[in-house]
Amino acid sequence: MTYLDSGREYVQALAREIGLNVEDPLVYNCETNTLSLDCTKLNMGGDCGCGSGKDEAGVGKRGPQGERGADGKDGVSVTSIAIDNTNTLTWTDNKGKSHTIGTIVPPQGQKGEKGD
Repeated sequence: MTYLDSGREYVQALAREIGLNVEDPLVYNCETNTLSLDCTKLNMGGDCGCGSGKDEAGVGKRGPQGERGADGKDGVSVTSIAIDNTNTLTWTDNKGKSHTIGTIVPPQGQKGEKGD
């Protein structure tokens, strides 16, 4: 069987012909013509092989506790942020180093009145 259309009618006809279940957890996007499956929702009813190895749907198994990290006292923090008269965004860290992010583009202004 061949279908030349890819719109809603196509999907409905396909569903009638082969019994395609386009209900949750299946989702059909008419704009992109894609059928997707939410494995987390599918696995909520029991282990079907989709999402196996999970403690619960959507949550991976918890690994062992890691070593305690550094306390952050030597880390970098932001002490100031500035935008100059040329719209350049810069920030200064707690060690006094200045970092330039780039130019901020202001929003488009309102259209002016027509000239003479």
